[in-house]
Amino acid sequence: MKRSIYFLVLMVLLTSLMVTACQPAAVPATAQPDTKAADAQSSDSQANGAPQEEKPVTLVVWEQSADWRIAALKTTINAFQTLHPNVTIKVESFPYVEYQTKINSALKAGTAPDMIMDIGQWAVPAINGGLLAEIPSDVLSVETLKSDYYAGPANEAIINGKVYMVPSTITMGSGGLIYNADLLKEAGVSVPPKFSTWEEFMQAAQKCTKFDADGKMTQAGFSAHGVLESFHLMAYVLQEGGQIIEDGKIAFNNDAGLSALQVYQDIFQKYKVDSSEFVGGLDGFPQGRVCMMDIGAWAGAAAKTQNSELNIGYADPLPSVNSKYDTFSQMDTAWQIVVPSSSENQETVWEFLKFYITQNQYIARTSFDGELPPLKSAAITLKDDPTMHAYVASADYSVYSGYKVDRDKFNNTVMTYEEKLARNQLTPAEALEQMTNDLNAILAGQ
Repeated sequence: MKRSIYFLVLMVLLTSLMVTACQPAAVPATAQPDTKAADAQSSDSQANGAPQEEKPVTLVVWEQSADWRIAALKTTINAFQTLHPNVTIKVESFPYVEYQTKINSALKAGTAPDMIMDIGQWAVPAINGGLLAEIPSDVLSVETLKSDYYAGPANEAIINGKVYMVPSTITMGSGGLIYNADLLKEAGVSVPPKFSTWEEFMQAAQKCTKFDADGKMTQAGFSAHGVLESFHLMAYVLQEGGQIIEDGKIAFNNDAGLSALQVYQDIFQKYKVDSSEFVGGLDGFPQGRVCMMDIGAWAGAAAKTQNSELNIGYADPLPSVNSKYDTFSQMDTAWQIVVPSSSENQETVWEFLKFYITQNQYIARTSFDGELPPLKSAAITLKDDPTMHAYVASADYSVYSGYKVDRDKFNNTVMTYEEKLARNQLTPAEALEQMTNDLNAILAGQ
């Protein structure tokens, strides 16, 4: 699939998800200044007490134009405003395709809002340029991030030993299996599916793959393209014992990388459970033409809004492609809250963020955005949840890939070579050599 088509499909799906219930969940009062995020919940009432008359303050926060994300954010905003009637928090949203440019322009012009829901990779240049404020240690400390949060979003939030971001969610690009229960049953695959090896998974996917009389695919057993597929390939690198980025350069130009590229190509050329000529997963799954996808829970929620008749299930993480290594997944970035240095309301911002990171608030937002909380104590409460259990299980194996300089360009370059592999236009060795050169140029800022 061409990058422009993939990108358009992804944006249409993300912006079309409509939230049907936006009432705030029962939530605690604001947490005490930071000691431990997991302990903050029990101290809420002590920190705030009853609402008091205070000077009116209006905060503005920016968010991506995705209805379910806005609903999740407003759940916490509404609860905070109930405790602080003098505070008004306005949400302004922008389409993903223009969001990064909008943020960068406002930060440089000094016209940014009080808070920005930002992609961590995007924020790094602004932090290095002094345009984003350091998060005070009584809001969120380095120690709390390292002990109470999952390593991926925590490591991204710490720049030069200081905290500049407040983790919002772990955006899982892989790590959990979403499946169409009806299609699996029709193919004779047990539901919920459980696989002990990658080969066993591929065999089940073959059972669920269909072709017409001319050999053209009509149903994909496992969709590995049109599903944020750069996440898959990087996960395969980790599962082959490799690393993604070290010292600002590509670290998988080796046997681990070669094996990972072979795994990806085999999905299309050996097992033939997907085809680059067939509809991509984020489009085909809602149509009932894809049996399984390895992707975050948010994609299942999006598919349900496209087709309410889908019988969707969420299974345990897939086995590693190499049984010698754990089932690692890549976390290339997380949604993080950053605070522009230009904000004149930082005292109120800090109070809001203390409330935002309480355990109950992380849990309350999950029911709207389908994203895993980065706070371990919040995530673990979802270990038996029929949707989120797989992502809780895989979160400890979610590895931060490292700073990519230009994240979109990096991931799109990976997907370009994945498409060539899927079409058998390059061997894994040829693709690895060329991709390494191109990605190193991106990491060098070229």
